[in-house]
Amino acid sequence: MEELCQPNRTTVDIKISSVETMNIGSRDIVGAYLDDPEIGDETERYCLLVRGWCISRSSPLERIQLFYGNNCIADVAPFNRPDVQYAVPGEPFALRSGFSISVSTLCLPACGTLSLWAKLSSGIRAQIGRIELATRIPLLNHPDHLKPLILFSVGRSGSTALMKLLTAHPEISGHMPYPLETRFAQHSYHAMRIASSFATSYAEDMMTSFTARRPMLGPNPSFGYFNDLDGFFHQTYAPGLIERHMEMIDAFYRAQKLPGEQKPRFFAEKSTQDSYVISVLDKIDGARRIMLMRDPRDIMVSIRKFNQQTGYLSFGAERVNSFAEHAELIRASIEWHLEAAGWEDERSIFLKYEDMIADWTDTATKLFGLLGIADDEDTVDQAVRVIHAEKGGEVRHTTSSSTSDSIGRWINDLEPEEKEICAVIFDDLLEKMGYNKYH
Repeated sequence: MEELCQPNRTTVDIKISSVETMNIGSRDIVGAYLDDPEIGDETERYCLLVRGWCISRSSPLERIQLFYGNNCIADVAPFNRPDVQYAVPGEPFALRSGFSISVSTLCLPACGTLSLWAKLSSGIRAQIGRIELATRIPLLNHPDHLKPLILFSVGRSGSTALMKLLTAHPEISGHMPYPLETRFAQHSYHAMRIASSFATSYAEDMMTSFTARRPMLGPNPSFGYFNDLDGFFHQTYAPGLIERHMEMIDAFYRAQKLPGEQKPRFFAEKSTQDSYVISVLDKIDGARRIMLMRDPRDIMVSIRKFNQQTGYLSFGAERVNSFAEHAELIRASIEWHLEAAGWEDERSIFLKYEDMIADWTDTATKLFGLLGIADDEDTVDQAVRVIHAEKGGEVRHTTSSSTSDSIGRWINDLEPEEKEICAVIFDDLLEKMGYNKYH
């Protein structure tokens, strides 16, 4: 406990190099301003505070969103700014114009640009700001901790089978019960994100973290905030909880291996479609990613067959009204996973479902070799045997009579008009992933 109370055990730096507002005086935006951050700001907080106001013109301000690339890392509702209304009394939407965003440093890039957007009640979105920053964050890493091995894939791409192969290796741990979708580490990453997103007691990020949906650590924002809390939260609370969560992740996955078994080096989890996970992984030395790809047309068929077998809609089918809408949804999900997995990152491993099921032994040998773990014949054979030891609950998961029949099934199972829809929606994506557009 004494160690946790020592200030500045780790140093986190955020440096702001550029702050810019835009679309001022446009058709939809009267004006916008950033109170925080300012150019040249340097802080050792565990979060970035973005605070200001935006007066909309054409319809009321509904949300303020902060993006890094295509990923929305914060989405907040506006609040009343009487001072702004007083300054521009003639504008009907001036009162509810304030915003305050607190973003955990765990969600920020090492170096990059954030974009700030206003979403109006009419549905119109307008960019109102841009922030360039650099961050320096100590690696969330202990030399003896297991390294994360995160599997990215769209549903019905064979991720459960690949997880079985990975966790059958003595140097990879995982929570084994079917369907291997326990995400203890990613649950902990979320908790770390919330713990470190405390900018001030004024901007406490409780709206997305506690059921009560109200701040609990600070006073009414109309009367300022407790400055004396900041040092405790950024020097003791955030680093202490982050360190403890990392220890618990390691302990959880070590406990999944039996006593006497070889000590693992990695733990494996299926990914969640959350952008903060990507940012956290970028800050962990030795973290690896695997992207499992499958022909999206076969994914569409597999989802349909699975839903017919189970008697309910899932894998996005419950959210759409047509085949075309579902195909658009699957495309967007694939694109997100490709970007998240690090399409151009040499540390990422990309694998095709079709190659995997065609030769499990070759897949295992290459995969284990790329991960730098044992890839000898005995280890590979042991892992592959686990794949073929099918168990009761998994039969319900399959939708084809054999694994070979699951390849190219779209050719016979999709209707002509559905094939045309896929040709349009998946056109360039098929080429990018290395699939033939016609067969």
